[in-house]
Parts: sequence; structure tokens; C-alpha cells
Amino acid sequence: MTGFVYYTILRSIIKNYKSNGYEVITSKHPDYPDDIANVLHGYRPDVVACRNGSYIICDVETKETIDLHDTIKQWDMLSKSNYPLHVALPSSCYDHAKSVADLHNIEVFRWFTVNNL
Repeated sequence: MTGFVYYTILRSIIKNYKSNGYEVITSKHPDYPDDIANVLHGYRPDVVACRNGSYIICDVETKETIDLHDTIKQWDMLSKSNYPLHVALPSSCYDHAKSVADLHNIEVFRWFTVNNL
């Protein structure tokens, strides 16, 4: 992943969740919820947001990662979990990412787009 783009999107999505009252944990955090990691077969999405005992999972993508086989597999698995799947990505990638999700019958609960990347 392009580091700058990835971290810009990650910071933006964390700020968004926090401003809406969510507690946010990133995949690298030592307090990452074990119950989610177990349900997702050890996969750790980039962001887990929690509010009132309810979790949301969010994957951050860039134009380089949308078509990767692993990304599609992860989205498919995440969309079938008990948690709403959010995907955050540059706004210029939205149409393509949505078409990839539609092609593979992957339900993304919410798309977050970041402009000017």
C-alpha cells in the first residue's frame, strides 16, 4: 500500500468515527478485541469502531489494493461476518471499488471516500 495515502485515509476515518462517539482500535493496537479476531479467523481489519457494545469493521484501501485477490477475499469474509463492513478509500477509486464489490456479490455497508488523494 502506498504509505502516505493509506495513513491519510486511516487518520481521516479514525477522526470520523471518534467525532461520532466511537472508540477506535486499529489492527496494530495491543487491546484489539479477541472476539472479533476469532470470528474473522485471525484477520484484523484496519479499524474496529465500537459504540454502545456494537462493532463496525473498516478496511482501508488504495488504488493499488482494490483488485488484489486478498482484498476481495477479505471483503467477502468481512461482509459475511456479524459486523457491518465499511471500506475507506480515495474518492477517485470509489466507482471501481464498488464495481469490484458488486461483481463478487460483496455487501459493503458504507463507503468512506477521501478527496484529493
